[in-house]
Amino acid sequence: MSVYQLAYLSQSSYFSDQQSLSQLLQQSRHANQQRDVTGILLYHQQHFFQVLEGNKPTVEVLYQKILNDPRHRGCRKMAIFETERRDFDAWRMAFCQLDDDDPLLQQGFMPLLKVHHQVVEPSADSVLSVRSLISQFKQRMQIELLAQAV
Repeated sequence: MSVYQLAYLSQSSYFSDQQSLSQLLQQSRHANQQRDVTGILLYHQQHFFQVLEGNKPTVEVLYQKILNDPRHRGCRKMAIFETERRDFDAWRMAFCQLDDDDPLLQQGFMPLLKVHHQVVEPSADSVLSVRSLISQFKQRMQIELLAQAV
């Protein structure tokens, strides 16, 4: 059975402090567990990048909820994938708040933000950029897990 992945960028119209972000994560993780959805959420200065993965109908319904959520604006689907296995099976919603000097921000997130408003449908360039950002994030998480084990 294949896994459906959807990546999008949006701008926050609501989340301005750590408490509101924490509440969002808590709610998302609980709901994702009920839906069997996994993924990542990156956040930097009012912008979200999220990858949702699970079965296609569930992920698409969830994305429609996000599109209709007044806390998000300028939501753009950046990539869609069908894969053999989940990239984030260990995380109901992994989260990373990116600092200005974070290499993940400079090398992965910012290039997507620059083309974000131009994307109507996922393009080959946006798909490659999303794949690269996913790979960088997974590599970072593996390094952090290894460091914790030592």
